Amino acid sequence: MSLSSKQIIESKLEILLEEYKTTEDRLKRLKPIIETYATRYIALTGKSYVTTQIDKAYKEIENDGDIE
Repeated sequence: MSLSSKQIIESKLEILLEEYKTTEDRLKRLKPIIETYATRYIALTGKSYVTTQIDKAYKEIENDGDIE
């Protein structure tokens, strides 16, 4: 007996919702850790880590001659 479209969709949704809960829980645990390291990075360098990474990537591209 084959599954109906409704059953297939329900099954996929159950799997995805469970993955979402797991991911959401992981993010809740990681968020304070990431914020702590981000704050330390800013205190040490005076710059945002993301800004630093963007600047670094731009310089690498510029050095490769891809940006004029």
